[in-house]
Amino acid sequence: MINNNITIVIEMKNSDAVFAVKKMIGFPKSFDCEIDIASDERDDTINSLTFKTTLENWDDTSRVIAGIQESGLAKTEELTEADIDRLLEQ
Repeated sequence: MINNNITIVIEMKNSDAVFAVKKMIGFPKSFDCEIDIASDERDDTINSLTFKTTLENWDDTSRVIAGIQESGLAKTEELTEADIDRLLEQ
């Protein structure tokens, strides 16, 4: 059997952006959306949304992700080729 599960983590600009997107999408039935809020006490935490879906439900999830990108709520940063290589190795 083929595993068609998809997990995508999007780092958000701040906790307000996380809650704004979560309120916007509500409680969808076609995918799960988990919230992670950064801790003020730890440097290794981030504000993020984790989407868990399947190939069958990818259309709904991709529309939400496109909306996050278009609204400018996701954190953006420039990646170097070394960063990309390091991420691909993980």
